[in-house]
Amino acid sequence: MNRLLIFIASLSCAGFSAVNAEQYWIAYEGDDFPENEGWNRIYGDGQWPPEDEPDRWIEEGQLVIDTSRNDQLAEYYWLPLTDPGIGETFVAEWRVRSEILSGQRDNGVVFARDALPAHVGFHLQPDGLLVSTEGVIIPLDPTISHTYRFESSDMESYRLLIDGDVAHESHFETDTLLQSYTAWGAGTVGASSISHWDYYRYGVVPEPSALALLGLGGVAANHLKRRHFHGETHHENKKDRDHSASDRSTRGTVRAWAKRDCSVGQRAA
Repeated sequence: MNRLLIFIASLSCAGFSAVNAEQYWIAYEGDDFPENEGWNRIYGDGQWPPEDEPDRWIEEGQLVIDTSRNDQLAEYYWLPLTDPGIGETFVAEWRVRSEILSGQRDNGVVFARDALPAHVGFHLQPDGLLVSTEGVIIPLDPTISHTYRFESSDMESYRLLIDGDVAHESHFETDTLLQSYTAWGAGTVGASSISHWDYYRYGVVPEPSALALLGLGGVAANHLKRRHFHGETHHENKKDRDHSASDRSTRGTVRAWAKRDCSVGQRAA
C-alpha cells in the first residue's frame, strides 16, 4: 500500500511540473483599442494599399467595429498561439454580439496552426454561428451577447461551449495556414456589420484532470503521514506497557506531545 501511495504522490509531482511548463493567459477586455495592448491590427477596404478603414470606438467597456459604410471594409486582430503540453488545455473565451447588415456572415474567430491538423473557424451570421471549416450552423441570435469558450487539449479535437453549455465538438481542419495564431474581428470582405466585443481571452491552462491529480497526491501524502504517525504511536504504546508504574507521568507527557504534533501536521497538510 505504501508503494502505491508513493507512486501516486510521484505522479502528482510530475504532473505539477508539466502543468507549469508553458502556461500563459492573454486577455483583451475592451478598455482600449487592441493594438494599444499589443495585438496586431489588420484592416482594409479591398484595395492595396488600403484607402479606407472601418469606424470603431470604445463604448462602455466594449470595442465596437462598424463596417456598415462599405461591405469591402474588414478589421481583425491577431497574436501567435502555442500548443498545450502534457496536462494542459488551450482555452479561448470571447463575448460578442453583432448585427449583420449585408453578406452571409461576419465577425468571427479563427485558431490556426503551422502543423496538421491545422485550423478551425467560427463566424456569426443572421441565423446563428457558422463553423466555417465544416459548414455546420449552430442556431442562435447574433444580436444578443453570447459567451463562447473553446477548449482543446491536443489541438486536434476541440469542444465549443456557448453560454456555459457544450454546443459543438469536432476536429481541426486538415489544411494548414502555415502559421500558428488566433484572430478575431470583422474580417470578412463582402459583408458589413456592427459588432460589440466585450472581451477576447486565450491561453494555456492546467487540465482539470491534472489539478485533480495534484489533489490526489496531497491526499496520498497526508495518508502516508497518518500511517507513519499511528505506527510510531503503536510502538510507543508497546514500550509504555513495559515501563513501571513510576514512569506513567512521563509516558503521559510523551503521548500528549505526539498527539499535539499530529494535529498540527494535519492542519498544515
